[in-house]
Amino acid sequence: MFLYELRDPAVHKYGGELTQEEANRCVKEILLSPRWAPYPHKPIQIEHVCGRFGNFQGESEWRGMDERLEGVCCKTPTPFGLQTDLFHVRGQLTARNAPGLERTIGFKGVRGHLALRELIRDSLLPEATTSKVHMAVFGACLGLRLQTSPGCYLENKIWHRGPLAWVDVGTRCMDQINVVRLRVLDWGVTGLPQALWPVHNDLVLTGKGSILLRLTWNGRGVEWGAEAEKGLVDACQWVVDALGRAC
Repeated sequence: MFLYELRDPAVHKYGGELTQEEANRCVKEILLSPRWAPYPHKPIQIEHVCGRFGNFQGESEWRGMDERLEGVCCKTPTPFGLQTDLFHVRGQLTARNAPGLERTIGFKGVRGHLALRELIRDSLLPEATTSKVHMAVFGACLGLRLQTSPGCYLENKIWHRGPLAWVDVGTRCMDQINVVRLRVLDWGVTGLPQALWPVHNDLVLTGKGSILLRLTWNGRGVEWGAEAEKGLVDACQWVVDALGRAC
């Protein structure tokens, strides 16, 4: 793999082919050792989702954890009252029943729709229970090496807009030089239905080509099912592929 040093602006490009414009700006080529190789390419996968089951407003609707699970649940005192935790190989469930607060069973650390359905079944919740997700994390590897210093090759491409007008450079500390932070401005270009657009998103890329996409929705969350999950996975894969072509 070659490292290309470009000028006007001064950036470094790892591997790949240079365009004619980049070839004219290239002032140095360096052959790198194999230890500079990026992580192998890996498509988008769900790292975890967080949210809640049901919407228990009244005493008559509140069920909490099934009493048959008492032997495997933990009771934890909190400033907001006693909560019940259930630790499962697919994630963690927390039932809250505090006066004055909405009664819910929340979940976290769950890797997608099938794992959510397994949690619903194993926690003896009704089959009709739905899942509302307020935060999801997706991960992938570009299979490419990146420059990550401020004003790097990818950031300069984004600042010049063109085909990357749908994404912007995120904020980071001045001494944070080991990652590139981005955010998607327009989810419409990915084909994601508007009902699934996140309120906030944060993309972090490392020098070895790994990428994490953190998406959050408002307090009520987004209803999570097989179709919604596929739409979000496809949209995130579109983002990863587009960034990979830009690198």
